[in-house]
Amino acid sequence: MKYVIVGLGNPGHQYDGTRHNIGFAVVDALAERVQAKWQDKPAWCAEVALTQEVVLVKPQTFMNDSGRAVQAVANFYKVEPDHVCIVVDDRDILFGDIRMRAGIVTGAHHNGLRSVAKDYSRLVHRQRIGIGNDLMRHVDLQRFVLERFSVEERSKLKNIIGQACNELCHHYHIGLVG
Repeated sequence: MKYVIVGLGNPGHQYDGTRHNIGFAVVDALAERVQAKWQDKPAWCAEVALTQEVVLVKPQTFMNDSGRAVQAVANFYKVEPDHVCIVVDDRDILFGDIRMRAGIVTGAHHNGLRSVAKDYSRLVHRQRIGIGNDLMRHVDLQRFVLERFSVEERSKLKNIIGQACNELCHHYHIGLVG
């Protein structure tokens, strides 16, 4: 049985290292860990990396239109929504906390999740990675999520991404190489 794991983010180097792109960072690290190579799939508006167990996905639409890519990949591989996991930043969770949840709630405040719910399904699973900190109370939300992590946050990011990968590998029985 295949699973689809989608890291949400915005395409383009100008968004690398931003809080909103932590989903991309997690699936990039997972692809490296399982030695899967990224392939551009313009018809799906996505980049994909394949293993026997899982299809890793980075939508190449912007965050607000992620659902279109999720739908295209999941439909092609005939994967049911409950076998799809969306890796996403969450401003309501403290930086570094990771939570797995089933389903997308009706009032999802995250534009990427809203798009997935609208264009594909609410029945997907979510791995939510906390990006919240005290700074966000003083900065416009859109600016906050598009800023790069602070120096202190960057020092912890590799471990957080590693923990997120470990949880995904365990939850989806992804075999590790080596």
